[in-house]
Amino acid sequence: MVSIAPWFAGAARMCVAVASLAVIFRLQKHRIVLARKDRGRVWLAGLITLGLPFALLFWAEQRISAGLGGIMNGTTPLWTALLLLLLNSGGPTQKKVNLVEHLKVYGGLLLGFVGIVIIFYPQFSLGTKPDEFLGAAAVLLMAILYGVSNILNRSLMTSATKMDLRSVVYHQHMVGLIFLLVLSILFEPWPRWELLISYKVILSLLYLGVISSAIAFLVNFYLIRKIGALKVSAITYIVPVSALFFDSLLLGNRPPVSMLFGIAFILVGLFFVRSSEKTS
Repeated sequence: MVSIAPWFAGAARMCVAVASLAVIFRLQKHRIVLARKDRGRVWLAGLITLGLPFALLFWAEQRISAGLGGIMNGTTPLWTALLLLLLNSGGPTQKKVNLVEHLKVYGGLLLGFVGIVIIFYPQFSLGTKPDEFLGAAAVLLMAILYGVSNILNRSLMTSATKMDLRSVVYHQHMVGLIFLLVLSILFEPWPRWELLISYKVILSLLYLGVISSAIAFLVNFYLIRKIGALKVSAITYIVPVSALFFDSLLLGNRPPVSMLFGIAFILVGLFFVRSSEKTS
C-alpha cells in the first residue's frame, strides 16, 4: 500500500484543485480578481474553510476509521444551526417563534450532542488507544470549523459584497494550499518522488482535487449564496450513512452498536433542527 504523509497529501490535493480551477477559469476567459480590501476576509475564510479543516482531517484519518470520520463530519449542520441561533438571538428584529419551534431547535441540538457523547463514550474506556480519541476529536473540530466557514462564506457571498464567487473559491484554495504546504515542510518527511507516480496516487489526487475540491466547492459556494448556510450544510446528512457503508464494504470495518445508536441520535436531531423555521 502506498503511504504518503497526511499534510503532504492534503497539499497535493489542494495543488490539483488550484490547477483545475485555473484551467476552468482560463477556458471561461475569467480573470481571477479580488479587491485589496476583500483579501483579508477571504483569506481568513479560506484558512477556516480549507486550511485548518483539511489539516485536521488528513491527520485524523490515519487514526480512526472512515466511518467514524464521516459521522463526525456529519455533525456540521448542528454546529451551523447552533452558531446561527447564537448570532440571531436577542436581536430587535428577531421574529417571534412559538414553543414548538423552540423545542425543535433546542431538542434537535440536544439529541445531536447526545449522539456525539454516545459515539465518544467508548473512547474513554480502558484499552482505547489515545490516538483514536484524538483522531475523533480532530474530525469533530473540523466539523465545527465547517459550521463557522458556512456562515463566513454566506456573509462573503451576499449580493451586498459583490464579490466574485469564482475568485473567492480560487483564493481560498490557494490559502489552503499554502497552509498545508508550510505544515508539511515544517513537520513531515516528504515521500520519495517515485511513490507519487503510482497510478493509484495519481487517480486518487485527480478525484480528490478536481471532483471533491474544485468542482465541489464551486457548487457549494454557489448554493451558499442561493439557499443559505444551514440548508447547504444539510447536504452532509448523507455523509455518515455513506461513510459507514463504504467503510464496511471496502475496508471491512464493522461499526459497533454504540456508534449506530449515536448516528441515529445525530440524524434525528438534524431532522428537527432542519425542519425548524427558527434557524432557516
